[in-house]
Amino acid sequence: MSDKAALALGFFLGIGLLPIFALVFKRASIAVEDGESVLVTRFGKLVATLTKPGLVLMPERLFPWVDTHVVSLRRDFRHFQDVHVNDSRGTTVIVDLWLEVCVEDPVKALFHVADWNASLQNLVSHAATSILGNREFKEILCDRTELATILQRDIGQETARWGVKVELVFIRNVSLLPEVSRQIFETIAARLERAKADICLLYTSPSPRDRTR
Repeated sequence: MSDKAALALGFFLGIGLLPIFALVFKRASIAVEDGESVLVTRFGKLVATLTKPGLVLMPERLFPWVDTHVVSLRRDFRHFQDVHVNDSRGTTVIVDLWLEVCVEDPVKALFHVADWNASLQNLVSHAATSILGNREFKEILCDRTELATILQRDIGQETARWGVKVELVFIRNVSLLPEVSRQIFETIAARLERAKADICLLYTSPSPRDRTR
């Protein structure tokens, strides 16, 4: 084989091997993005926590028993809609809750709770029932800022064990079931009609002086 043929063969083999080398390099390295943490596990046990942005070379990642888990540390939000709560009078109140959260401890968020997102939904529902259930509808409607602070403190105490911080809780909407709202409006309308009738009767009835004439 001539030198030119050998050179051409080597060139094409090199080009053919480039994708393989790129795939191996990608598999053997870990890219840590800003605002993220990468947890490395071996046989399911934590061996490294990477938080500094950049590219980290880790050849042992080529083995199937080594795995990586990306955990976002960025501030995020959760919107819980149509949370049903019975107030202190037994009236069903519907509230929308807006939460802003962030992961402070990625190890706890990954290993101390099976799924903190699903657990957060159950926790929010329980906290809303417990705290808002002790107030009347008008109090929930008027004291939303105060109640949101209480909810944030109550929920945050539990999520701290998961490595998750609750930075803000906001009660966005407060409403009643349609049939309850209709009953209230009908009651108010009936009271207004009675008040209107009483006023008309007061102005149309003769005064005591007119009766003595």
